[in-house]
Amino acid sequence: MRLMLPYGIADRFPDCYEVCKRVSPFAPIPREGRALRIAVHVRRGEQVVLNSERMLPNSYFIQVALNVAHTLRALKLDFQIELYTEVPGQEFVVQPEDHGIFNRISAPFELHPDMSRIDEFSVLPNLVHRINGRVIDCIRGLATADVLVMSRSSFSYLGGILNREGVVLYHPFWHQAPSSWFTVDPDGRFAQQEFSRAVQRLSGIPSLMSGER
Repeated sequence: MRLMLPYGIADRFPDCYEVCKRVSPFAPIPREGRALRIAVHVRRGEQVVLNSERMLPNSYFIQVALNVAHTLRALKLDFQIELYTEVPGQEFVVQPEDHGIFNRISAPFELHPDMSRIDEFSVLPNLVHRINGRVIDCIRGLATADVLVMSRSSFSYLGGILNREGVVLYHPFWHQAPSSWFTVDPDGRFAQQEFSRAVQRLSGIPSLMSGER
């Protein structure tokens, strides 16, 4: 029997996805001479139209990114925060029968650029916008990040399981997290001491790692 949708099994045993690191087409970017890359994936798209419970607020991503930045500053590591999301370039109307909507709304819905409130992310240090990029460039950015801040999104999840070496920060949704990922609370908190140790290992800082031997 051929299994087309393995989630029923894989979500019970998510560590099975660890094998994906070995077959990932996205090689890690050499770290020497560059800042650490924190990729923040803010999933929007049709979730705005559907008012989906999966859509996390901007404040969540901002708080997680600030917590990450605090830890990296304490470790005296240079970093940049890359914001991956989509923002409408102009006002347009989404119809119930449009692709991806599948009549899940009962009336036309008007989208406009201001709804994304992208300016709220300006409080983040060393921010680089990756807005409305190609899908392949986005997934490559997530899969090669040193730290990935996920949305409640299968696209984010794919970026996480294809990321060979990075630290993944996960907010619970229907796909369960592999044991190597860090689960984040709704207020943006996570196990920062363990996260700090993971970043030390990632960055190869002998003076900070010596106490773990």
